[in-house]
Amino acid sequence: MEDTDFFIREIRKKNQLAFRRLFDLLYKRLVLYADSYLCDRDQSEDVVQEAFVILWENIHYLEIRVSLKSYMFKMVRNHSLQALKKKNVTDEKEFYSSMQRCIANMKVPPKKRNMTKYSTAVYWIS
Repeated sequence: MEDTDFFIREIRKKNQLAFRRLFDLLYKRLVLYADSYLCDRDQSEDVVQEAFVILWENIHYLEIRVSLKSYMFKMVRNHSLQALKKKNVTDEKEFYSSMQRCIANMKVPPKKRNMTKYSTAVYWIS
């Protein structure tokens, strides 16, 4: 990805072309990442779009100490977890059941599905 400082500097100047370039570079990957939590493509797209709106509107107030890419992934993760809480996915069994349905819909070889289930369960416990 291009230089983080460049994007931050240009977006602070409200350079729409730089913002669009960043959006084009990250959007698809961020949606896939959000979808790994939410298992709902429309909601995942909403979460990612919201993250970009927050970036655009608050760029002057944000203290970004990591790469902008890492920052966006972290923001999308946090917003995805908040969306799960709003869905009342607070029960461990309900969460695990939701993850199993999500994993079943993925095009993942069966051996890796077991690894994904295990890592999801470990993540939930930690």
